[in-house]
Parts: sequence; C-alpha cells; structure tokens
Amino acid sequence: MCIRDSYVTRNFQKISGKRWELYIITRVIHLLNDPDIEYVCQQYINVKGNRHYLTDLCFPTLKLYYEIDEGQHGTVRHIDADKIRQREILEATDWVEKRIRVFDKNNPKLGRDLGEVINEVDDFIEYVKDRKKKIEKKEVIASLQKHKTDVGSSEVQIGILTERVKYLSEHFAKNKKDKHSNTGLSRIITRRKKLLEYLSKKEPSIYKKVLEQLGLRK
Repeated sequence: MCIRDSYVTRNFQKISGKRWELYIITRVIHLLNDPDIEYVCQQYINVKGNRHYLTDLCFPTLKLYYEIDEGQHGTVRHIDADKIRQREILEATDWVEKRIRVFDKNNPKLGRDLGEVINEVDDFIEYVKDRKKKIEKKEVIASLQKHKTDVGSSEVQIGILTERVKYLSEHFAKNKKDKHSNTGLSRIITRRKKLLEYLSKKEPSIYKKVLEQLGLRK
C-alpha cells in the first residue's frame, strides 16, 4: 500500500464508528477527487488557555473546516457552546467554519432527509473547489507582483488570465455544448497571447520568469 493510501485509510479509521461523519466525509473526499487538497479528520486546533478543539474535517491549506452536527447539537446548550467554539477557533486561526445539520429539526433524535444532506454536502464540495481556485489565484498574483498593490502590470494580468483559462478549460471539458464559455475562453487566450508578446519585447527577463512560473510555453 502506498503512503497516500495509508494516510487516507488512517483518516477514515478515526471516524469509523460515526456513521454520519463517515458518510459525509467520504463523499466529500471522493467527489473532490483532488490529491492536491490536504485534509485531516479529527484535527486538533489549539486555542487560548492551553485548550484545544477537534474539528470533524479540516483543510489546513484552505484555512477551512467542516463540522457535522448530530442530534446533540440541537440543544440550546450545544448551540451556545458551538458559537463560543467557533469564535475561539477564529481568533486562534482565522479559519472559515462550515457546518451541516444531519438531524431532523423537529426531532433531533431522528436523522435528516438523506437527499437534503446530499444536496448540502455537494454545495460544500463546490465551495471547497472555488476556495482553492481563489487561493491559487492570490498566490499567482503575489508571485508575479512588482509590489504589494500591483494588480495591473502585464505579468499579473497574464497570471490572472491563466487562472481564468484553467477554470474555463475545466468547465468546457465537462460542458462541451456551452458555446458561450468556449467563445469566452478563446477571447481570454487571445488577450493573454497579446500581453505575452508585449512582455517578451518590453521586458524579456520578466517574460521568461512568467513562462516558468505559470508553466507556459513560448
């Protein structure tokens, strides 16, 4: 068994006795299907007072964690405790919290409708994908900026357009009949090409740096 397979199975082993957590987390990980996204089940997060909390599913590189609320979280005591917990984790990490309720609102002892849970989980999966894209875009911009407030230089614009090309290429691969997106993709590629040509003539050294950092060919 490879190291990654071992890592995955060890993570799932932590929640093997919690049916809702196991179902939701395995659905999230399998449908994300992205080996570049690091995740941890039952992640310790240290807060003030030498204390810690356990998060159900944590994405450290995305500064994000997901809580699966079972029946006990429907009580007033737990609702108040969850608010305090969220505030203390935010103060310690600046991470975003997302939660899903898996119990029936009218009777916390009963499970929520599975179709509703699936829809909400799938929305969260799209949120994770979008958050990753936004973080990657920020990292690309930061790596190409001439200064901290630079958003208009040719190299930064090329970086932004390249991230847009990646997104639309993925979208078009799944939605081949979407002619509008295909047209938009062609326009972005043309615009990027013009900026690259301009940069190659104006600042050849930066042009080479941009190609290397973005993985583009001449």
